[in-house]
Amino acid sequence: MPSRFRSPGLLLITALGTIGFGACGDGASGQATSGASRSSQPPSLCPSFADVSTAAGFPVTLKTSGGSKDSFLCSYGLTGRYRGTTIELTGEPASLAEDVFTKVKQSAKVLNGQSAEAERIDLGSGGWAYGGDGGEAAAAGGGHVYHVTLHSGPLSSIGDQKDAMVRILKLTLQAAPAGQPESGQHGCMLVTSAEFDQEYETDPRMRGMASDPMATDMSWGPHCDYDGGSIDLFQTNPPDKELDRVLGLLEAGKQPRLPVQGLGQRAFFTVIYPDDENRRRGFLAVYTGPRIVSFSMDAHPNEAIEATRPRLERLAKLVLPRLR
Repeated sequence: MPSRFRSPGLLLITALGTIGFGACGDGASGQATSGASRSSQPPSLCPSFADVSTAAGFPVTLKTSGGSKDSFLCSYGLTGRYRGTTIELTGEPASLAEDVFTKVKQSAKVLNGQSAEAERIDLGSGGWAYGGDGGEAAAAGGGHVYHVTLHSGPLSSIGDQKDAMVRILKLTLQAAPAGQPESGQHGCMLVTSAEFDQEYETDPRMRGMASDPMATDMSWGPHCDYDGGSIDLFQTNPPDKELDRVLGLLEAGKQPRLPVQGLGQRAFFTVIYPDDENRRRGFLAVYTGPRIVSFSMDAHPNEAIEATRPRLERLAKLVLPRLR
């Protein structure tokens, strides 16, 4: 498949915002203000299933949608003989365009051979696409970069769908509102997925295959999910009390907080969900000025969770100078 599906296990803090904090109503104390609440997503973010069906040339249904005007995800499922095949459409701030384009180019080589090259496409302010068994395309325009990927089902081959992915992109760009400035700094602007993969020590053969970073506005501030980890900015007052509250919900309230030297005003490392082998993560919090920036990361298979600490520290050293 052109890229890895975003694993629910990697969305720990976002999941807390929509489940663990009590998402029974818009006033729930930790409710995410973008990704998971239907009421927070304007219908216009995702093209209709009818329009996508027409652009793609085969019938689809809209399976999931969520996000904000800065960052959103739309997932469509094919019907009939290609049931199980999905189309994933994301919109991210235009500042992430080069990161998304790099992933498209890398995916073309992974799926079609090292000599394969993605092709330039004349959409918006420019983009890239490739085909093969499926297809993937991305283009920038309207203050966003849009990225559409076809994930083939396990039992069927749908053939080269590059042109279909480009048509869906064209539909999305035509329906997009006029370019607007991004709504301030968020976690996904601090580090690209390629940089995160490098610090996470992702297998080089899999780099470029990750899902797009997904930005979400949480009650404590901006949050960004990557495949394998996340970045959060705690900006509500007082941020230290909000961090303590979140760590309690992550079952880390009584976990040791190991001091980390040389980062911000002070920093500590701990483990969230320490007793759950499927959700356990290394967690680094750095106090810097009026806010706290936190980083979380999964351990690799058959690896102690403490192995995430040096990776998190390297990631923090990359991110801290970029805060504004």
